[in-house]
Amino acid sequence: MKSFVSRIVAGLVAWFTIVLPLQALTISQFGRIVPPATGIDLIRIKPGDRVEFDGTGLDAVVDVRFGLASASIVTRTPTRLVVVVPQEATTGPVSLYDLFLGSIGLAYTSSVDFELAPLVAKFERSEPTAPTPADKIRGVVGNAVLFTGANFIAVNDPGFATTVYFPSVSGGYVVAPVDYASQTTIQVRVPLQAVSGNIVLANPSGYVTTTGKFYLQPLVTGFDPAAAHVGDTVTVSGYSLLDTASVSVGGIPATILSGSGTNVQIRVPVLSKSGAVSLTTPGGTFLTASELVLLPAVNSFLPGGGGAGTVVTITGSGLAGTTQVRFGNAIATTVTNVDSTTVTAVVPLGAFTGPLTVTTGNGSAVSTTPFYVAPVVADINPSRAKAGSLVTVTGNNVGDATAVVFGGGAAALFTVQATNRLTAIVPEGAATGSLKVTTPGGTASSPVPFQVIGTLPVIYGFTPSHAGPGETVTVNGDNLASPTSVSFNGTPATSYVAVGSTSVMATVPAAATSGPITVTTAKGTASSPTSFLVGTVADLSVSVQADTKTPVVGSSARLTFVFRNLGPLPAENASFGIVLPSNADVLEATTTLGTVEQLGLGLNVTAANFEPGAQATVVVRVRVKNASSASFSAVASSDTPDDATANNTALVTLVPQRPTLAVTRGPATLTLAWFEAYFVPQRGPAPTGPWQDLTEVPTWGGGAMNVGVAVGPDTEFYRLRLGP
Repeated sequence: MKSFVSRIVAGLVAWFTIVLPLQALTISQFGRIVPPATGIDLIRIKPGDRVEFDGTGLDAVVDVRFGLASASIVTRTPTRLVVVVPQEATTGPVSLYDLFLGSIGLAYTSSVDFELAPLVAKFERSEPTAPTPADKIRGVVGNAVLFTGANFIAVNDPGFATTVYFPSVSGGYVVAPVDYASQTTIQVRVPLQAVSGNIVLANPSGYVTTTGKFYLQPLVTGFDPAAAHVGDTVTVSGYSLLDTASVSVGGIPATILSGSGTNVQIRVPVLSKSGAVSLTTPGGTFLTASELVLLPAVNSFLPGGGGAGTVVTITGSGLAGTTQVRFGNAIATTVTNVDSTTVTAVVPLGAFTGPLTVTTGNGSAVSTTPFYVAPVVADINPSRAKAGSLVTVTGNNVGDATAVVFGGGAAALFTVQATNRLTAIVPEGAATGSLKVTTPGGTASSPVPFQVIGTLPVIYGFTPSHAGPGETVTVNGDNLASPTSVSFNGTPATSYVAVGSTSVMATVPAAATSGPITVTTAKGTASSPTSFLVGTVADLSVSVQADTKTPVVGSSARLTFVFRNLGPLPAENASFGIVLPSNADVLEATTTLGTVEQLGLGLNVTAANFEPGAQATVVVRVRVKNASSASFSAVASSDTPDDATANNTALVTLVPQRPTLAVTRGPATLTLAWFEAYFVPQRGPAPTGPWQDLTEVPTWGGGAMNVGVAVGPDTEFYRLRLGP
């Protein structure tokens, strides 16, 4: 029986005679249906396409092979068969196998070849021979590259050929010249304009992109910017930069931030000078003829301010070959190049506060923060005034003033008018003396004293800082001559005498309380800036609490000791002691004031000056070693008298509980479990003993203890005894 399949090949109608096998199977037509096709495209397929066969006896087909690869059958009826082209399909005829008389046999082979997209198993440079695996995937223009796979040509179709495309410098692809081709191999030459990347092989049935890349020698065409600081980002441009492995500048490795076939971004490494850029890819290494210019950068300088003659150390990068350092607009006359990261310069006369500028042969760098040149006070106008008056201070570098202080230490309100001028209000309490202006660059004093007219009395302080009734206190200040009254927190002193205009000696009255001291003269009243403390004692107290008073032997307990100064005076050289029992170990001790020191069976905390109202909390975590009571006592003391000693001590007693011995019986062993290593298990024949220590006790690891013992033939008893 014969049938005919109409095929269109190269625009011509061709008829193929199909001879059917002995089995009752006929094929009337076949071809690709997904995706739809007509003409010669009916036999041009790729894996995943669907091919349809029409005929008779197709329901007996059990296998359809494209070359040696079996297809998946998705539709099978007596007259229609649809299969999916397998991944391993190769160009050639298709074979159908059916089940006939109980055996599987070849039922049909097409006389027309199905043509598939190229399949690449591997590729490598073939000319010149590659000595290493790395050389197999790289080369230059003109080298031969051999591809091994399938479907590169169709023997029966001269128009079915494979074209090989290399990525091109233009961004598209360039065709490679073919040396020779067979169904399973094709050799081409690397074409002009080729760059690194994946290679595409295409034939009329489709195309494939190699999973691996072929690399060409990289070419760097430039970098942007051409001059940069250490840490800047620079883009290196060129061709065949794909998979860049390393970039260095002047031989110093740079960090690669990102990359593509034409651009690689790097972070400029720490350099001492400008340097050429070296870039390495799997295709080779390229070294630029031009250098990346290293720009100077100023990171910091010390000191941050100073006057003429001050030596300033400037640190940064790219500072080699520094030719000039400017302080504002003033050029330093002495500059020393220490190394590429350090330069020293001497502040010149006439320097003004402002950024530092460092200049090298590659450019200039300006500091982000100003250098504060020491201020100079040249004049005060008027040169004398009373409190509340506005005066103008002129000089140099006073524009960054942080404080203006008049004689007697009186700080003034001020307003900066310019870098060389400010105005200030003479404060109450100002005394005749030098006016001082402080900036980050230093402090300057007026060349002559400023005269304060009609000043009020002012108190700067007093000694001692505390005393009891009847004791003498010296009040220091200014304009204190001829006082009319002296009071301690509002209680008048009955005895006082002025010592010149700067101090008053007064006796603490019997009813005085802690608070400020005031001195009144005919011109007004002055109050002390701090409180005077009345009294002779510092009342120390101590309390203690335990998180548990009945801990299990070996477990921890937390004791909290609170030491307080109830006043009224500071407790000088205060000391807090905690006495420990002999059957307790300290696991941890912390304090909110001072430091904890363990001395034998005691803990000690020292506070140099324990102010009134102050509190120190000492937390001690302990472990009791046996079942005996454990008492912890605390005592507070200082060099300052304390007439209420009843609250100077505190005591807490812990009553430890014995641990529990758990016995678990197994088929051949008993498991004894307890918590603490301070107990030793014993075995005995009767509840009254005699008892014998078990020798199998393991070393304590900080948790539960357990030991297994063999079950004896007789009744045995177990207990725990306190260890040594």
